[in-house]
Amino acid sequence: PLSSGYYKDCSGPSIDIRNRVHWTKKKDIESYLREAKFLAYRKQRKQEFELQQNYSLGNRDCNGRFIVVDMEWQFSQEGMEEKIKVTRPDLVVVDLQPNVNNELDIYLAEVKLGTGALNKKSGLQDHVYSTQEIIGSTFACNSLREDVMSIIKQKHELGILTGSLPDLTLLATKPKMMFILGHRGKKERNIIEATMSKLDIPQEIGEPKVIYHDTLI
Repeated sequence: PLSSGYYKDCSGPSIDIRNRVHWTKKKDIESYLREAKFLAYRKQRKQEFELQQNYSLGNRDCNGRFIVVDMEWQFSQEGMEEKIKVTRPDLVVVDLQPNVNNELDIYLAEVKLGTGALNKKSGLQDHVYSTQEIIGSTFACNSLREDVMSIIKQKHELGILTGSLPDLTLLATKPKMMFILGHRGKKERNIIEATMSKLDIPQEIGEPKVIYHDTLI
């Protein structure tokens, strides 16, 4: 049976699969598996959110390499001539180490834990295409840069971001793509790396920055 750890804060499957009376009833088995899968996915999504929160909390020092500026960022498309797909990157991250053009790169980061949602809707490839749409829209890029400047100033004034305030005039005009990929052991990492190698990444996006995180540590 599904471990009770998957439903500590809610009801478990309606069928007690340990009872042999259900073992010869196809409907009961299908119902049990459907409910068990839902509970497992729900737990996975919660753990993914915790990984997102932990990465955000661990990157608030402006004297470090990265700072997390925002979560689930979305901009208003009011006034845009050509609308783009509505998307909410998990994190907006700024690299405080200047690139070769002496700019501070802005990353739109997708956070995933495990292998359950790599290829589904809102999976890795979806993130690539969403990022491509934002990069291809001057309106979206300008909105992102303005939001990042404003949020960094506000969070620094409030003490949420610590350290020396970076030179915000150096912020890049177009964002880049980042993946923060949590795995629970070598097997999951191998599957994630294999999926990453098959992604269709348009030339204008460039090589994404990939951060692998072993959640077992």
